[in-house]
Amino acid sequence: MSELRFDWHPILESPALEELVEMLMQQVQTMFPRKSNKGASPKKRNSAYKTISAQLISSLYISWSSDDMVSFPVRPAAYKVGRSGSVQLSHEYTYETYKALKKLKWITTKDSKKEYTRIKASGGLKSAFEDIGVRWMPQKLQPRDELVVLRDIKRDKDGKPLRSGKYRKKEKYQCDLPNTPEVDLWRDNLEYINAELTKHCIALDLSNINLAALKKELATKKEGQEYYKRLYLHRVQLTRIFSRGSLSKGGRFYRGWWQSIPEIHRPHIRIDGKKVIEIDYSGISLRIISAQCGVNLPAEVDPYDIGLPNWQGSKDERRKPLKKIINALINDEDGDYKLVGTKGFYGVTPRELRKLFQKTHPVVYERLADGIGLESQFVDSQIAESVMLKMFKDGVVCLPIHDSFLVPSGYHQILSSVMKDTFREINGAEISVDVDIVKTDQLYGLKKDEVLEQQKADPEVGILRGAGSWDDLHQHQQKLTTKFIQSWHGWSQTQ
Repeated sequence: MSELRFDWHPILESPALEELVEMLMQQVQTMFPRKSNKGASPKKRNSAYKTISAQLISSLYISWSSDDMVSFPVRPAAYKVGRSGSVQLSHEYTYETYKALKKLKWITTKDSKKEYTRIKASGGLKSAFEDIGVRWMPQKLQPRDELVVLRDIKRDKDGKPLRSGKYRKKEKYQCDLPNTPEVDLWRDNLEYINAELTKHCIALDLSNINLAALKKELATKKEGQEYYKRLYLHRVQLTRIFSRGSLSKGGRFYRGWWQSIPEIHRPHIRIDGKKVIEIDYSGISLRIISAQCGVNLPAEVDPYDIGLPNWQGSKDERRKPLKKIINALINDEDGDYKLVGTKGFYGVTPRELRKLFQKTHPVVYERLADGIGLESQFVDSQIAESVMLKMFKDGVVCLPIHDSFLVPSGYHQILSSVMKDTFREINGAEISVDVDIVKTDQLYGLKKDEVLEQQKADPEVGILRGAGSWDDLHQHQQKLTTKFIQSWHGWSQTQ
């Protein structure tokens, strides 16, 4: 399932959508007049209907712009204000609004399971969306209580994780959060970060053809994936998610749309129309765990150089798959990860690979069974929070991707310094960072090495004149992505 639950989308604030919200509310009130004074006051009832209508119209608009549907829970049990993981709205009022949508013939439905229905805009609502077009819009901030999430996994009587689905994913559930000063501070910081993110336009600089290609790539189910993905450009607010029922495990920032696209396409992201650069921590998990165990790896040391024959550093083709293997080992708290297939890893057997890893990082190897991966994620989430706060307070938009960050390219040196300083402050150790490339639309689908080879032959390849500013984008009004940025530019001039 790719569809997001309707209340997981942000509520957009646009005059064009507000007109539709008012029309929907009028239909609800016509269909469900209150003839007695029992229950909520008219003022509270109308306020609830307005919130629900705005939430449904916004979710339908976002899903329409993303060629997707919306998941709508049917059962009353899915609705409970104050219960973690539930829809924080009245089931009665929400279902009445849903019926009003059907009466207006504004939605079509497709049943998937008894628990929920999938819906999408149709009729007059779809026509209204087409008139509006795919535009950037301001949005309401997430409710404070939803900014920090605590999860755990379901276990059987023997304590083993319960798994389900084709890919045997661990079953998770959302826990109630304790009321602590620490949680309040995390919420405060995330409110500030989200308030800053919603002031800016985070989009893509792609032709309509390449944008369609990206959407198709995201929507194609690959082996090992349980869900399709969609491109929700309005989904920019972050949520901090902790794991295993502990506030010292996990804690990374999720739900920014830029985190869901393949790494190869990130150089096409634009912030307020400006090109971006991605800077990545080098071997952050290994360095965090080592530092916590009293071993400080020098910044110049490649933590993934474990002694494989003829190692070529950052250019070695084995580095990326080796990184995935090592991170999988670090996060294998149940000890059921198969290191590599029977053919081995580039001629190295699983047994030999383990020995090389153990010899190079003995303190990390000793802690593999301790759930150290999620503990190191908590530390890197602390680093990410601090980096974002520092950058935003300096007036620089900063997008997190766990152990890397995106900023407008003119600020990459500042970001590099902040990342190194923050790692040192939290871990008492040094670290190096890797800087990615910037790509134009013409370089879509090319790997970093392929772009660099082209630039060797022709230094002009991939160059954006005027630093990829608004003036550059203004010349390509036929692009859907440009129109999205233009709508933000018009809004920003009024602020």
